Amino acid sequence: LTQARVIWTRGPVQVAVGQRARALKNFSEARNVFAEYGRCYDAALVSLDLAASYLELGRAAEAAELAAEMLPIFESLEIEREALAALLLFVKSLRQERATVAAVREAAHRLRTAPPAQAASS
Repeated sequence: LTQARVIWTRGPVQVAVGQRARALKNFSEARNVFAEYGRCYDAALVSLDLAASYLELGRAAEAAELAAEMLPIFESLEIEREALAALLLFVKSLRQERATVAAVREAAHRLRTAPPAQAASS
């Protein structure tokens, strides 16, 4: 799991320097490892970074697929209402084909700063 976290943290740096393909690979790899070990919360958080990257590349359909997967996870973890509301706004904007990278980053920020009590055991 430590290696998955290291891989995950490389992604934003790679996005910042324009290595989007490599960032997508790292986000996907970290997400898969977290999911394999039952770390649903972490996998869902990585999915937000992956969704932002997809949006930056104009791949909204793939971002929407991720949102459909991660929304039930966050809902089941009793996330703070404000954080869940930010995620729901992002999902709604995806459905209306108006999603922005800023919306997904806002949702990610709120979810990271208000993790559920169950996150450690998810």
